[in-house]
Amino acid sequence: MKHFLQPDTPASAKMLSLVRRHHGTPMGANDEIPSNTLMRGNRLARIWRRGARLHHLKARRRRIELADIPAIAFPVVLELGQGTQFLILREKFADHGTESYLVQFSDARESLVRAERLREIYDGTCVFLRPREAAPEVKGTEVKGTGSPHGSPGLIARLRSRIASFPMKRGVIVAMTCHVLTLTGVLGVVVSHRLAFPEAGVDSLLVPAVGVFMAAAVVMGILRLRAEVITDRFPAALVDGALVSIYGLALVFLAGWVATLFFWVAGSIIAVLLLSARLGQVPSRLREVRGYIVGGTFFAGAVACWTVASLGIFPPAVMAGALVLGTCLVNLLIESDVVWQEVRLAMIAG
Repeated sequence: MKHFLQPDTPASAKMLSLVRRHHGTPMGANDEIPSNTLMRGNRLARIWRRGARLHHLKARRRRIELADIPAIAFPVVLELGQGTQFLILREKFADHGTESYLVQFSDARESLVRAERLREIYDGTCVFLRPREAAPEVKGTEVKGTGSPHGSPGLIARLRSRIASFPMKRGVIVAMTCHVLTLTGVLGVVVSHRLAFPEAGVDSLLVPAVGVFMAAAVVMGILRLRAEVITDRFPAALVDGALVSIYGLALVFLAGWVATLFFWVAGSIIAVLLLSARLGQVPSRLREVRGYIVGGTFFAGAVACWTVASLGIFPPAVMAGALVLGTCLVNLLIESDVVWQEVRLAMIAG
């Protein structure tokens, strides 16, 4: 173990070498720590990726909260101090509601650290590591907390276990209520606009403008309602994801080709969520700028709907309803980020 005390060996290389040991992969006759010039750089994503290859490991660097890191994925590396220091999580213990972790330092020392202390110094970035090939068994060695894929539950089982850990009933009921009110609001905009302007000329510029203002009032009310009553993100996101297709079909039925704008924005959101490096309950980058995205989508949709309604291509009332529906569809996709992140977490943890 003297190699782990060498000050000239990068800490990241020591971490990877220790994780490789925990997975049962022998280091070779000289027991030296593989390293190269890339391990001394400052780009952590490249350091972990290239360094993991030297140690015959696969590395995935992700943003995730400490409590969301599954024990089946141990050992994992935590970044501390803006990526200047690292720790290995070996095992997790819970005693009478107090959580602690068995951690390992770059010099191979181990210690039991309370979860509260780790949260104070944890940057929020975790490196998940797996052997590139099945590690040969080492006789007489018992490795605990390695999260070996042998005998681990499948993806569906891990998802079920994760879902069962969340309180679901209230969140599902609240989300369903919000969706009922949203669809009722769409119908209300269409009906009330037609009742208010039953014989308006198709060349009137005022009629579609009123429809836009009505749609804006309904969208603001729906967004405010969801912000006030939805506190359980995961069950609400599950319901949102299940009903997204209904919103999409209704939007096509109402707006036809005009809905292309909303679907283009929706497709871009899905692409960003799929490529995101965040897992579990960490808010996505899209959620952090949701107001700008939803507001921009409504503005662009309002211009498109007002134009086609003014030209008499579609009835103004129908365009007002489509504007509400399309904006809410975009908002639902952003708020469903936690579902995408939980699925990716289950895939990585396996």
